[in-house]
Amino acid sequence: MDFFQRQKDARKRMYVLAAYFSVAIVLVIPPVYLVALGISIPFRATYNFFGAQWDFHKTFVPLQHPGWRDPPLFLWVTAGIVLVLACGAAFMVYRAACGGAVLAQMLGGVEVSLESKDPRQRRLLNVVEEMALACGLPIPDVYLIHAANGINAFAAGLTPRDSAIGVTPACMEVLSREELQGVIAHEFSHILHGDMRLKTIMLCMLHGLSLPGAASIHILRDAVTGESTHAALLVGALVVFSPLILPFLLVSRLGLWLADAVKSAVSKQQEFVADAAAVQFTRNPAAVAGALKKVGGYAAGTRVLSVLTREMSHFFFAEALGEAPTEIGLLAMHPPLEERVRRIDPSFDGTFPYVPSLRKRELERIAEVSAQARGEMRPPLVIPAHVEQLVESIGSPQPESLLLAGTLLAVIPPVVREAMQTPSGAASVAYAQLLSADEAIRAKQLVYLASRLDPEAHRALLALSEALRDTSSAHRLPIAKLAIHSLRKLPRAAHPPFLRDVEALVLMDAQVDLFERALQGMLRRHLPPAFGHALTPGGPIVHYRMAPLLPACEQLLSCLVRWGSHDEDKREFAFRKGAEQLEGGETLAFRPSEDSVVDQLNHALETLARAGLALKKQILSACIVCVTADGRISVAESEMLQIIGDALDCPLPPVTPTAA
Repeated sequence: MDFFQRQKDARKRMYVLAAYFSVAIVLVIPPVYLVALGISIPFRATYNFFGAQWDFHKTFVPLQHPGWRDPPLFLWVTAGIVLVLACGAAFMVYRAACGGAVLAQMLGGVEVSLESKDPRQRRLLNVVEEMALACGLPIPDVYLIHAANGINAFAAGLTPRDSAIGVTPACMEVLSREELQGVIAHEFSHILHGDMRLKTIMLCMLHGLSLPGAASIHILRDAVTGESTHAALLVGALVVFSPLILPFLLVSRLGLWLADAVKSAVSKQQEFVADAAAVQFTRNPAAVAGALKKVGGYAAGTRVLSVLTREMSHFFFAEALGEAPTEIGLLAMHPPLEERVRRIDPSFDGTFPYVPSLRKRELERIAEVSAQARGEMRPPLVIPAHVEQLVESIGSPQPESLLLAGTLLAVIPPVVREAMQTPSGAASVAYAQLLSADEAIRAKQLVYLASRLDPEAHRALLALSEALRDTSSAHRLPIAKLAIHSLRKLPRAAHPPFLRDVEALVLMDAQVDLFERALQGMLRRHLPPAFGHALTPGGPIVHYRMAPLLPACEQLLSCLVRWGSHDEDKREFAFRKGAEQLEGGETLAFRPSEDSVVDQLNHALETLARAGLALKKQILSACIVCVTADGRISVAESEMLQIIGDALDCPLPPVTPTAA
C-alpha cells in the first residue's frame, strides 16, 4: 500500500465529507423550518372573540392565516441551525486540538500506566511499542475503556504525534497476543494513512448536527427510566409543553440520523483497507481473521457504554453501538463482520464460534510467555535494506520490521526499560544518552547534571549511563523514541528546564554529533503537543513544485554524503545518484563545505517539511539512494534516514545497518 497515495486519498475524502455535510445541512433546514412555522402559527394568527376579530396583540385586523411562506422566519431558522452547528464544532475542535488522549478520556478511558505490573497491561504496552517502532511512528498513549464489556478498540487524534490508542478490557482478556497485535495493527493503519485525522475532523464537523438528537435521547431516557434526580420534573415538562417539545425532539433525531449517514458513507471502506493493512503489517492473516471471529462470537458483543459512543462510533474497530445499527444496515459504521472475515479468510462459513471469558487461561499463558522471555534472549535480526524496499516501506511496515522492533525492545537493558516507565526516569535516560564518550567531557557533563539533579536522580543517572555504555549504537534511536513517549508526561513547569539541560549537554560536547542534535530536534517536535494544544507537524503545505526546494535538497544531500563518507570521489558519486531522483536535480552541485553540517541539515529539513506529499516522496527516495550508493548502510546513516522521515512526517520503519 503506497503511503503517499493513501494520504492523497484521505485528503480527497475530506472533499467528499464536506459535500455530504453540506447536503445534510440542506436536508435538515426544511423540517426545522416547518416545525418552527407550525409552532409560531398560534402566536401570529387572528382570533374571533365575541364577534370581534383580534390578533395576538389585540389589534383589530381582518382574520387571516399567516401562510407557509415566511422568509424572515426561514432566515432566522437557518441562522439558528448554523449557529448550533458552529458552536458544536467549535467545542469539539477545542477538545480534539488537545490530542487523542482527551478524546479517549471523554469516552471514559483511563490511561495505562507505563509502571503497570499487570501482565495483561504490560503485554498491551509491549504490542503498541513494537508496532510504533516498526511503523516509525511516535508511541501513542494507551487507554483502557472500562465502560465496555465487549471487544473493541480505536485510535484518536489529529496527528500521529498526539494520537492515542484505546482498547476495552476484553481485548486483553480474550484475544491472544497475535490477535491483539492484529487489532493494534488495524488501528495503526488508521494513524499512518490519515484515516484517524479524517475521523477526528468528521467528529468535529458533525458534533453540532448530532448534539440535539443525542441530547434528546438522554432526556427521554432519563425521564422514562427515572435515573435522573429531576426525572419527575422532566416528565412534567414533557407533558405540559409536549406540543412545543415533541416536534423539536423528532426533528433533532433527523439530525442524528443524517450525521450517522455521513459517517457511514465515509468510514465503511476504510475498515476493509485497514484490515488488509493489518494483514500486511503482521503477515498473519489467521490472527487478524481470528480477532474478527472472536469479536463476532464473543458473548458480550462489541458495545461501548458512553454518552459519546454514538458520536464516536466511526472510530472503533467494530460496531460500538451493538447490533442495532447493523440491522439498519445503511447507518452501520462498519461493513458486516462476515464480509470482513471472508476478505481475509475465504473459507469462512459465516458461523462465529461462541467465545466465553478466557481470562484465567490468558493470564496463565501471559505468565508462561513472560517467563520464557526472561530466560531467552533473541539474537539480533538482520533485515536486508534495498532502495525499493525502503521506499515502499514508508507507511507500510513489513513483518520483518515488526520482528526487528521486538528484538530492539528485548535487548534494551532492564534498568533502562524500568527507568523509562516514569517521566523523571525517561529524562535521566535522555541525559545518559547525551553523555560523551570522551572521559573529560563526560566528567564535565556529570558535574553539570549533579548541580541540576537531586542526589537520588544523579545516582540513577550514573547507573543508566553505565548500562547504556554496553548498548549498541544501533539501539540509541529506539531508546530515544521510548523515552520521548514517557517524557510527554512531564509536568508543564519541568519542560523548559529539561530542554535547557539538553541544550547544555549538547553544547558541552566539542564534537558535532548528529545523534545529539537529532535527539534535540525530536524532543522539540514531539514534546510541545503534550504541553498545550496539539501542533500540526511541519505547518501548512506551501510548496507544490520542486524548483523552489532544490536549494534545500542540495543542502540536505550534501550533508548526507559528507556525514556518510570521507572520500571526495565517493561523496560526489553518492550526491549525483541521489540528485537524479529529483525533478530538476541535474542542476544541483555538491557543497563540500564542512561548516555547521547539522545546522544546515536542520535548516533544510524545516524548509522541506512544507512540501507536498509527491515532493516528499521524491526527496526521501533521493536520500535513500544517496545513502545506499556505496552498497552499505552505516548506523549513522540508518539513524539519519529515520530522522529525516520523522521531520518530513513520512514514518520510516527501523533499518538495520547492513549491506544494501
